Amino acid sequence: MPRRRILVQAGHKHPREPGRETQTGATGEIEVVTKVGRALVAKLGQDSRFEARLIPGRIPDDVKDGSWKVDAFIALHCDGAGSPEAVGYSFGYPSGSRVNPRLAELIGTEFAKFHPSSRRPDNNTPDMSEYYGWSRVPTAGPEVLVEHGFVSSPAERTWLNAHADDLAQAEYQALLRFFRLRAAGRRTKIDHDAEWPWFAEWALWTLGRGQYEKLGKKNPEARPTSAPRPVPRRAHTLLREIRRPDEEPPEPKPQPEGKITAQTVLLAPARASLEQAQR
Repeated sequence: MPRRRILVQAGHKHPREPGRETQTGATGEIEVVTKVGRALVAKLGQDSRFEARLIPGRIPDDVKDGSWKVDAFIALHCDGAGSPEAVGYSFGYPSGSRVNPRLAELIGTEFAKFHPSSRRPDNNTPDMSEYYGWSRVPTAGPEVLVEHGFVSSPAERTWLNAHADDLAQAEYQALLRFFRLRAAGRRTKIDHDAEWPWFAEWALWTLGRGQYEKLGKKNPEARPTSAPRPVPRRAHTLLREIRRPDEEPPEPKPQPEGKITAQTVLLAPARASLEQAQR
């Protein structure tokens, strides 16, 4: 499967797009989005299913001409306002495609789990729905501008800087969900014995061991009541993997008289160390 290319932009960071991104952003915005951007690209870089690229305000030429094909574009920003009381996160995206609000919704769901502020309406300003990046990045995949919060609020700005990695993790999780991928390193859940409190007792009953030894294997009158009916097939597989062989150990093969080899079977416990035997 080809790796999905994710373009991550730290908004307003120099060099900026000539003639389009002339502002430096709200005070403290670049600091926050740079932290989030680096953390997000690092997380994507550790996942072999992605190829991530962190860019400044200026869109690289190989992105504009489609040489570096983009599967998802996330522009990282923060809000600013005249009142320090303004807080909250929001999302912007170009209209006309269902994939854009879908990714925004997935990120918003992840943010809602830990962000101290509430979500504000999507595309709440023309600058969000008409962001210059939409026309500069050719992609059929999702394009979302993330306003992580208000850096003009001292409390929210402090929180954003302290939780940059959490914000990046939320965006990474949203991308996994968008592309229908499992978390990297996640083990597939199976019905193994650790999830079955009845397994040990059932195994002893099945093998006729422990308290069931005198009653014989699988004595129906002594079947543990905690064991389900039917027992999951996986339980039988596990039991075959861990059970002791019922057969007696094979008789040692006779060795030629007077010849000792590496395969010679000891008929009694060793009475000398390896060094003493070699001497």
